[in-house]
Amino acid sequence: MPASFEGFFDLDELVQGKDGSVATFVARHGWEAFRLEEEKQLEKALRSPQPLVLALGGGTLERGWPIIHKFDSVQVCHLQVPFEACWQRLAYDEEDRPLARDGRAVMAALYEKRQKAYLAANFSVDGTRPPGEVALAILQRLRVA
Repeated sequence: MPASFEGFFDLDELVQGKDGSVATFVARHGWEAFRLEEEKQLEKALRSPQPLVLALGGGTLERGWPIIHKFDSVQVCHLQVPFEACWQRLAYDEEDRPLARDGRAVMAALYEKRQKAYLAANFSVDGTRPPGEVALAILQRLRVA
């Protein structure tokens, strides 16, 4: 197995482009423009003939399932993380996470609202484990490790 994988992309990074961060993109263009660009970049990435791993943002699946379902070979993995752990991560990175600025209660409600979309994933793994263990669990589930 190679030491690294060249086909890893973070959808937020593809969307933010020249703006440099999600927060800057949203400040300049608004949330609707962000979601539209997210959908565009998601479809573009999934059309790639090369195998890839695409990290999605928390809101991608709210509108992205119709795009994902166009591609038979796509496997969606949900990284299960309790709200408290998510909140700690978001609060730590509030500068680049504009929704975190709305506060804990708003984020908790959004977390609950998004659970239905997450449960539609092909499979889930424990996202609280160390990154290497999470990656291995995903590879094992995909039967490539």
